[in-house]
Amino acid sequence: MIHLTVLMALLAVTHIFCLAVMTERKYSLKKTLTVYTVFGVVFVGLAVGTVALFGDRTAQAGIAAFSSSVFVAFFVFILTSADPFWKKLFLFLSYVNLFCIFFSISAFLCGELFS
Repeated sequence: MIHLTVLMALLAVTHIFCLAVMTERKYSLKKTLTVYTVFGVVFVGLAVGTVALFGDRTAQAGIAAFSSSVFVAFFVFILTSADPFWKKLFLFLSYVNLFCIFFSISAFLCGELFS
């Protein structure tokens, strides 16, 4: 479980960095960092909680963790960005698509190289 927590924390930091780069800040730096810190804690908590609830080898755990983290990330992005809604939506959907592509490539490579 500790490996999952560290991995999710690193992934949360990566997401936070990417979301911060995509936005024009609506709030002060301190308030934005507070929102992103809470998001990181919730992100890690959702992942660890769904694995604890469903087990680490089930598809339901992966789907629940991924869906809940995307849902929370979307609302954090909407909350912290000063851009118009349609621009926010386009940027976030583009980011999620790119993340899914990288995830699929890494899953394929790991499956081929480390079977």
